[in-house]
Amino acid sequence: MPKRHIAVHQADHENTVGNGYTGRLGRRKIAAHNPAHDNYGEQKGDHAADISREEQQAQTVEAILNMMEAHKDQKQEEAMMTYEQISPQEAKERMDKEADVIILDVRTQEEYDSRHIKNAVCLPNEDILREPDILPDKGRQILVYCRSGNRSKQAAQKLADMGYENVLEFGGILDWPYPELVE
Repeated sequence: MPKRHIAVHQADHENTVGNGYTGRLGRRKIAAHNPAHDNYGEQKGDHAADISREEQQAQTVEAILNMMEAHKDQKQEEAMMTYEQISPQEAKERMDKEADVIILDVRTQEEYDSRHIKNAVCLPNEDILREPDILPDKGRQILVYCRSGNRSKQAAQKLADMGYENVLEFGGILDWPYPELVE
């Protein structure tokens, strides 16, 4: 086994020290150098790869950058696939101010028929398996509710996952404080 050599460097200016470690002005850096590692070998598969330290470092940097980019893309995608939770009061304000808002009741047809918020359309949560025909515009504001708030959260997430961009969930009709808007 080869001996390990320790090299101590005084960095007089921003420079590369020892094994590629960048030092700062006036600081001492200790860089371990093992001559056996001048060629990393066995980088690709189980056979000896003739690869220099610089090539190996370049491959490592490229792999790290690719992983960071993939992680960033995943985070952006996750951020896009979300919905906003609002209060019943905020939902009513939007209903009053905006003419083209869709009020989506995700309870069963029987529950909807017994009572629902005025101007709501029924699309049971269980039926949201693919993009619904009654919601062709993915940019339109959709206010989602159910009985207690559980199914509306599930439905809102499904719609967001399908690419609907303006999904707002406001809980259940049990907590709806505006009886005059229920029919």
